[in-house]
Amino acid sequence: MSSRDFNPLLPVQRARLSALFASRNVPVWVPEPAVVEMPDPEALAEQARARGEATGQAAARAELLPVQELLEAAANALRRACEIDSAALRTPFAELVTRLCSAVIDAELRLAPDHVLALIGPAIAALTLEGETVLRMHPLDVALVEEHATLPLPCIADAAIARGSVLVEAPRFVVADSFASRLATVLEGLPCN
Repeated sequence: MSSRDFNPLLPVQRARLSALFASRNVPVWVPEPAVVEMPDPEALAEQARARGEATGQAAARAELLPVQELLEAAANALRRACEIDSAALRTPFAELVTRLCSAVIDAELRLAPDHVLALIGPAIAALTLEGETVLRMHPLDVALVEEHATLPLPCIADAAIARGSVLVEAPRFVVADSFASRLATVLEGLPCN
């Protein structure tokens, strides 16, 4: 058999080779073990701590997200509630001032009828008395005035006339004055109007 005819893959030749080398004491080749570096325990601990912290923060954010959204909505609502729209408040404020002034005037009229007399004097002075001229007032005001003054013209109680109002009627003119109209004049002059 020549070396050209030798094929180690054939089973017969493989058996012969095995028998030939079986009698020899050749040390078995053992590859050197690969050096495996042990990871640094501190580095492993730091990596584990970082992963745990990231996982915990993600879980905390997920839990707090609905609460944060509610807090932001509440803060926005509070900001909107604190914004004052002066144009929207102008009319209710003027109405409130008017009602307060009217209540003060009504109370003052009950306590001091001299204020009604102060309306009557200028109204009478503004006219020349002719026949059939009458003074119309609220019945409660008539009672107050008749207790405190004598009027130069007849006084008629008229429930349709507001308290604190005076109406002088003659055939050719009417003179009307009231605390309400004076109050309206004052309110028109305020800067909020």
